[in-house]
Amino acid sequence: MSIRRRTARLSYAFNFLSVLLLASCGRAASTPVAAPTQPSEPLAQWATAASSNIELDDADGSNSGRAVGVSLSSDPCDLSSSAAYAWTSDGSDSWLEVYFDTAVIPSELTVVQSVHPNQVTKIELIDLRGEYHEVYSAAPAREQCPFDLTVDASAVDQDVIGAKISIDDSGYGRAAIDAVRLVGQPSGSTNTYGTPTPLPGTPAAIPAAIGERSIADRPDDFPGLYQIHVVYLLFRDQDDLKRDLDGSMAASIDLANAWFKEQTGGSTLRFDTYQGELDVTFAEFGITKAQFLENIQALYDRDHKLNPRIALEDYYLYWVEQKAADLGLNARGKYYIVYTELRHSFACGQSNLSDHLGIFYLQTQRCGYGRMGVDKYAWENEFVVVHEFLHGIGFVSACGKNAENYHVTDSSKDLMYGYAGSGEVNVIDVGNDDYFNHDIPNCPDLADSAFLEPLPANARPPSSWPPEYRLP
Repeated sequence: MSIRRRTARLSYAFNFLSVLLLASCGRAASTPVAAPTQPSEPLAQWATAASSNIELDDADGSNSGRAVGVSLSSDPCDLSSSAAYAWTSDGSDSWLEVYFDTAVIPSELTVVQSVHPNQVTKIELIDLRGEYHEVYSAAPAREQCPFDLTVDASAVDQDVIGAKISIDDSGYGRAAIDAVRLVGQPSGSTNTYGTPTPLPGTPAAIPAAIGERSIADRPDDFPGLYQIHVVYLLFRDQDDLKRDLDGSMAASIDLANAWFKEQTGGSTLRFDTYQGELDVTFAEFGITKAQFLENIQALYDRDHKLNPRIALEDYYLYWVEQKAADLGLNARGKYYIVYTELRHSFACGQSNLSDHLGIFYLQTQRCGYGRMGVDKYAWENEFVVVHEFLHGIGFVSACGKNAENYHVTDSSKDLMYGYAGSGEVNVIDVGNDDYFNHDIPNCPDLADSAFLEPLPANARPPSSWPPEYRLP
């Protein structure tokens, strides 16, 4: 049975939710001193960034930013007037995460509440490694409005850069948080970007060890070179199968590269590694699959009338791409392979032409992702990975002899044919007349790609990539 590899760029656009994933921030180097110094004064700071699982009523994004800075509500106890300035909950599992500019060893945290306080059920402080430390737990209660909840945080002896506040508003109605203040001793670890997410391409200061889960791109073994980075992504309610830790992804990539080396006569693809091991970033978004589908259902219904070929699952690619950018997974010179426990109605993977991210649906039937790295080319996963990657860096160009709609038409065994037969070993550029080792003047050639190892003598970056994707 053939599985279509869908790659065409769709013409719709839609709004995205703003969700941040915490990553480690830099720690200043210590300097020996002749004598002990007096500790600095405690620092009191208001949140400077935030994220949440609650959307605005007009589907225009998260309302988390309303909890940033000091309280601005003119009438904090009236929902209609405070809503423009305060984050508001919506359900028994609402949560708000806030982040601060400077990491501190905390002493206390204050949550400035208005409208139906105090329905806070849990408060967790977030350290620089992205770990959560519970400092408060209680049943929802009713307090006089306005109300400031101050909790003792001195039991946490880690550098703290954020806090997660959970709300259960099922008893008293929607609750509002105007502002959050953190007090603590400055530790010397400062997040100058205003959020705990590093700038694109900036690795965590304390990278996760080999064999441990990493929530940030670790330092590169190949700095300054084009490379492919692997991501394992889950929605909030999906089962975590730990594919980033069980070795299946690394085994599959090794198989893909072994096949690629056979096909090219010695060249392999340069994958992002850390200390010689495949670097896989884990990402978990703050909403459920059902919440995402609910958000885009109306848009899909509209677009599907205009183009019946659009599938509901096609929206995943564009949303994942935006979320990856929010998480800093858009470094110059990197193409991102994103594996996710989702199912597409017919596609094993998707990537736009001349883009730097592809998504792979681990739950699509007959794609063989359950056997990743197990059977040598018995299933399609290894071929799909390379197929979508080549689309991402601009292949197949229209100048190819048999090129049509970014694919080739001369052989069903060709890697870049529009469909792939299950269990069939693919071939790179049958006849060498479309995209690899050809002699077509002024036509992109995979043999010259800067993603190859060893680096070709006349290595070229993807000519069709926009400037912000390329290395300086």
